[in-house]
Amino acid sequence: METILFDRQTILTLKAVLFLARHYEENRYYKVKEMSEALGVSRSYLARIIQSLVKNKILRSSTGPTGGFYIPEENMDLTVNDVIAFTGYDRHLDRCVMEWPGCSDDKPCPLHHGWVRFKDGIRRDMARMTVRQAAKLLYDRLEAK
Repeated sequence: METILFDRQTILTLKAVLFLARHYEENRYYKVKEMSEALGVSRSYLARIIQSLVKNKILRSSTGPTGGFYIPEENMDLTVNDVIAFTGYDRHLDRCVMEWPGCSDDKPCPLHHGWVRFKDGIRRDMARMTVRQAAKLLYDRLEAK
């Protein structure tokens, strides 16, 4: 599950946050097991991602039999960029789309200028879109199917 834009960690980070954002109004905690089953991912890998999200204060946790993880109200208005910034996703956007050594503005590959415009647009969109908006867009599409 790696793309030209994001690595597996970034994709799963975003999926986990959007899952919890989608279920925010249920006012409950979700266990890693529930989330991993719903997202179709490894429980152990998701647990590491969730712990990073708690450490970075994106998610909150509660222990005990009814405990788990949730996204606090104030974080529903974080941007997508805020959520995935700690994953280092930019390293994927900053490499040459054709993987040409030395590709730069001064010595561009054939796709360089188009790639620069594309990734600037992605960065701009991620800096504008909130978690609340992204969850609504994603799940409205899923429910429409």
